[in-house]
Amino acid sequence: MVDPVLFTIHNAEEAFFMRYRITSITDNALSYLKEYISTLTYEQFLVALVVVTVFPYLIAAFGNIGEKGSTAQYLLLLLQATIFLNVFSHISLSLSYQTYFPGFGTALAINLPFSFYLLKVGRAGKWISKWSLISMFPLVFLLHGPILWGLVHISGVVTN
Repeated sequence: MVDPVLFTIHNAEEAFFMRYRITSITDNALSYLKEYISTLTYEQFLVALVVVTVFPYLIAAFGNIGEKGSTAQYLLLLLQATIFLNVFSHISLSLSYQTYFPGFGTALAINLPFSFYLLKVGRAGKWISKWSLISMFPLVFLLHGPILWGLVHISGVVTN
């Protein structure tokens, strides 16, 4: 399943380097993101990052991850698929900004290979049906898009 420790390592890289990059990221935001991202603060980013980091630990601690086809297994695989999508966000943002984007290193070194491995093993081990795996894709885009942006917005309310 999602390895919360690997996820934490990635998020720690983002947290550490975002402190030094957030001003240049918000000041130089891509035109279609500028209106939303220009008000992003480091504190707001950290609150959202802590919430998404804790979530897999909660699922692993309280879910029945040992049972094939369980909701907990599905949720952890869904999070891993979202982490897989996040890799491509890091690649595209690094290319767009033409510089290192916080989290890029662990996205490529850890998240990309682990996502390939886990999703392949999950299918081969019949942890998840082909249909359930396919059904994840719209949810992945919801999680990594509007739900994540909503969490960042709520984090702004909490930090102000």
